Amino acid sequence: MCAVYDAAIMCFLHLETFKNHYILSLTQKLSSALLSMGIWGIRK
Repeated sequence: MCAVYDAAIMCFLHLETFKNHYILSLTQKLSSALLSMGIWGIRK
C-alpha cells in the first residue's frame, strides 16, 4: 500500500512540474511574440 501511495505522489509531483514547465514556456513564447509584435507596431 505504501508503495502505491509513493508512486501516486511521485506521479502527481511529476505532473505538477511538467505543467509548470509547460505554462512557463507557453508564457515565454507569448511574451516574446507580443514583444516582437510591439516592435513591429513601433516600426510601422
